[in-house]
Amino acid sequence: MRLILVVEDKMDEQEKAKNVVLSAGFKVIIANHLEKADHFIKQFSGKLSGIMTDIHFPGRADDIHSDPNGVSVILSALAHGIPCVMCTDDLHHRARHIIIMIERLENLVDCEILVNPRKNWKESLQDLKKIMKGEKNEEKYSDC
Repeated sequence: MRLILVVEDKMDEQEKAKNVVLSAGFKVIIANHLEKADHFIKQFSGKLSGIMTDIHFPGRADDIHSDPNGVSVILSALAHGIPCVMCTDDLHHRARHIIIMIERLENLVDCEILVNPRKNWKESLQDLKKIMKGEKNEEKYSDC
């Protein structure tokens, strides 16, 4: 089964991501907060082809605050050996620390983590497919 987990709290972005994933021939499951994402990663870890995650979303369903929980999703993905990309529009100068953290994670685990800073789900899926095939991307974070 070719299954992609999308982690995004905004309904309009969920719909965009879902359409992109389905049109590429994958099945999709969507989590709108960290607790649900963690549940899906554990439940489907052997079946997930990859994960596309936003950076800021709530930790629980009843939480109204948006935190940078996408980093936790990346860590869970790495722990389960699941390819993962971040799709966000929040990586400008004020969030440069996230890019630095991701680059250091990559060095620690010898694994590429791509970030799409334009919130473009189609590009993110293309990046994810590259990682799934073991290809490298030379233009990481070019818009940050």
